[in-house]
Formats: sequence, structure tokens, C-alpha cells
Amino acid sequence: MTLAASRALRLCGTEQVEPPLRTLRAGPLSVDFDNGALRYIRLDGIEILRGISFLVRDENWGTATAVLDDLHIDERLDVFSVAYRATCSATSGRLAYQVRISGSSDGALAFAAEAEPETDLLTNRTGFIVLHPIEALAGKPVKVLHEDGHDELSLFPDHIDPKCPFTDIRALSHEIAPGIWATCTMDGDAFEMEDQRNWSDASYKTYVRPLRRPWPYRLPKGQKFTQVVRLHVSGTLRAGASENRNPLINLTIGRPVGQVPRVGVGVAGDEARHALESPELLRRMAPQWMVCQVDLRFGHGQDELESYAALARLTGAGVVLEIITKGTLDPFGELAPVADAVHTIGLKLEAVSVFPAQDMKSVQPGAPRPVMPSFHECYSAARRAFPGIGLGGGMAAYF
Repeated sequence: MTLAASRALRLCGTEQVEPPLRTLRAGPLSVDFDNGALRYIRLDGIEILRGISFLVRDENWGTATAVLDDLHIDERLDVFSVAYRATCSATSGRLAYQVRISGSSDGALAFAAEAEPETDLLTNRTGFIVLHPIEALAGKPVKVLHEDGHDELSLFPDHIDPKCPFTDIRALSHEIAPGIWATCTMDGDAFEMEDQRNWSDASYKTYVRPLRRPWPYRLPKGQKFTQVVRLHVSGTLRAGASENRNPLINLTIGRPVGQVPRVGVGVAGDEARHALESPELLRRMAPQWMVCQVDLRFGHGQDELESYAALARLTGAGVVLEIITKGTLDPFGELAPVADAVHTIGLKLEAVSVFPAQDMKSVQPGAPRPVMPSFHECYSAARRAFPGIGLGGGMAAYF
């Protein structure tokens, strides 16, 4: 018997629905309070920051869920304040912290956390992260105050930056309206920034403790530390500087301007055969293309490709093949048998992407690159093995 999916599952893909956020206001300043974190910090409707959070990341980069206690929120016309105690339990320890948040109508905001490990805690990162929005800031000026006291005038990355745009940060300032600057100051440790568009997130993330330092690291039981994030706005917004929060909207039907992107699914090598056991579900899903993976580290080859061909026949979907090689210095020698099997089976490919095994694990900024074939060598081999087929790029791993 097939049960109908719940509304939550249809809308969110999970029964674990996020609770509604509480909006706090102090005059033109507004923030959304989300289980201890702040989201969407705005002044007169202009988004200044996407978020501020105090996080505990374990030695595997898992994020511990904060359990809040003794929460007090005081909201008045021109000021608001929040105080709470939180506990985070990670795989290798537990940390408690006291938080005080205050905001005022002049745009000033402070978020302070005093933390104390209740046990020794092994962590990759514990402390504040600050998110700046991409849409309004990409390619725009930013003033960076560094840990050593020197100022730098630069630009937020316009195109996706694969490395850290800024390191050793004490404060970041950007213009939110003509002549109006917002300065975010971070105290308690050194901070650095990464471009989260690398992971499909629409923000620049400034996080505590540069990645060039050793990690994981240990926070000793009972050793307290304090971190503070402060926001200050210089200048006064003129009347009408921000967008109307409740504008009138007129809808008209225009001519077609493009096509809706094709909807596809990803199929891992060890899932292909299982997918064929549910043909009716696949037909109902009606994918228009499939991203299918062959991982030579695990001996994938003929069997997986035959399953992909069967899935393509069943659904009529196009196939993009991701090939993870063993990373030898002979990429063509690894790709040629895959290409021969594709030809023998009769699997029609729309495109091929190639990823050496070494790229399945991240290399942190400043660390030496592993010995591996170059991008040019990999894709020259792919062009030779799969003539006439489009080649794709990117990353097949998160970290």
C-alpha cells in the first residue's frame, strides 16, 4: 500500500519542518531570531547581513544543535535584547555558553557569547560565523580591518572565488546606501572569509579561526572564552532610501522568455540496480536527464553502465556520466576501458565529467597539492576517449 505524502514532505522533503522565525524590531532595525541565531539583519528594509550564528563543529565538520534554556526576549519601540543559555553536545564533548544580544534603532547590534567547555571538546571550529549577502554585494567595495591593524580597500568577489578572499579579519565595512556604511567587527579570535557560492550558498561566510591553523583542536574543560560580533552603521538613511516594504505589485502575462530547465536525478553506482527494482516510481518521476557515476576506485564499470543503460531505456532520460578515476598519471589508460564499455553497451551520453580521486578530498588553503594529473591532462584524455561528447567540469565532492 502506498501512503500519500504529507504536506510537510511535499513542501520540504522532510517531516522535520523548521519552526517559524520570530522577528525582532528596534525602530528601522529588524532581525529574525532562529533558535539562538540571527537571520536577515536589515535596516529600514535593506539587508545588511544574512546571518550571525555561534556554532560548534565537531571533528568531522558535523554541526551540533544548540539546546536553549532560560530564554528572555525584551522588545521595545527603539531597542530589543535577548539573553539565553545554550548547550551543544558534539561527538567528542559538550560546551555551554551564555549569550546576550542587543539591538537599537540607530542600527547598532551586538551578539556576545561567553563559552565554557563542560568536557574536553575536540572541534574543527567553535565560535561565530557571519554571513554577508551575495546579491547586493558581489563586486562591490569592502573595507577590511586586519588583525595587525592595517586597513585594506578591496572588492567582494564578483565571480566565485575558490580560495579565501580575505584572511586575518577584525572588521568588514560595506556601503548599504549612498554614503551609509555598515561595519561588522569580530572580537575574540582571528576570522577569515570564504565564498560560499562554491557550495551553492548565496553568501560570503566569515568564520572564526583560519583554516591554516591545525584542526581538529581541543578546547580544555573549564577554560572559558568570549567572542563578540558588533554591527555599527555610520550615517543616516535619507527618506525613501530603502525599498517600500509593501509595494504594489502588478502582474501581466508576457511572451515566453525561455524554457524551464530540465528536471533530472542523480544515480550513484551502488544505487543503479536498486533503482531498476522500482520501474513504476521511475516512470512517474519522469526524469529528463540523469547524472550517473562510475567510481573506478571501487571497481565500477560494466555492471553499473549496463544498469544506467537500462534506466535510460526505461525513462527516456539523457545520461551525463561522472567518472571518478584512481588518479594515476595515466588518465587515458583509466578512461579508455570505460569508453569501450559505453560503446559496447550502446549507452548514449550527453556529456562526461572526469574527477581524479585526489579531488574527492579538499585541500585547505596553503596546504600542498597532492601528486595527480593536471586538469589539462585529464580533459585531453577525456576528449580522446569520448570524441564528440560534451565535457563538463566542477567538483564531485563537498569537501
